[in-house]
Amino acid sequence: MKTLQRNNRALIKFEGRQGASTFEKSKRFPGGTTTKTYPLVIGSNKFIGAGIDFETGKKYKGFEEQLIGMEAGQSKIIQVVFPQNYHEKSLAGKPVFFKVDLVDFS
Repeated sequence: MKTLQRNNRALIKFEGRQGASTFEKSKRFPGGTTTKTYPLVIGSNKFIGAGIDFETGKKYKGFEEQLIGMEAGQSKIIQVVFPQNYHEKSLAGKPVFFKVDLVDFS
């Protein structure tokens, strides 16, 4: 079966969780992240389209690398640690878990 690799264009849905709190909507993802798909080129460090273009590598170090090897339709829980200077102070320096659904990729 084909698996997600570097340079593939992935369509994902995701939900972030820190402790008991979820943060499905944010300034960067006002439409929500669990109901809308977002394109991400693995290894580019950027979400693309829909006005979203930020460097995942700096804010979400290791996010993309943990998706490599997934199959379309698969879900996975990954963990990243937000940097100390993260804009949302309650999440700065904290481990955050993301449930990521890989909708499709090419």
